[in-house]
Amino acid sequence: MENGKYADYAYYIKNYLGTEITAEKFGPNILVASALIDRLTFGRIQRLDVVPESVKRAACAAAECLYQNEVRATREIVSENNDGYSVTYATGGTQKDAIANAVAKIRFFLAPTGLLYRGFSKQYDFKDGDGP
Repeated sequence: MENGKYADYAYYIKNYLGTEITAEKFGPNILVASALIDRLTFGRIQRLDVVPESVKRAACAAAECLYQNEVRATREIVSENNDGYSVTYATGGTQKDAIANAVAKIRFFLAPTGLLYRGFSKQYDFKDGDGP
């Protein structure tokens, strides 16, 4: 786990087969995606020795959601009329929408893992030697 990020750009390109995010935009988006994963999993992944594949996939999917919202927010022109000069811009989603979409992607990938369980998890909440 590099600087709180659950996936790197090489993983995004080679394993996740991502093509949407550029290398320079990947860092900030994966950092936010990883922070969202930490919130949803109650910090359990930070205690693991190895980051599971499902977490890496969830981080990449969430990073893409955040990036797509960023791109939409650049306000591309949908229509333009020069008669009375009128321009209509595409509306980008709000940050709230982007986070909701990212959370949905994270839940999709992590639902079968038990990492999202709100209660005490024997599998993830015991450290070596702490368990019964």
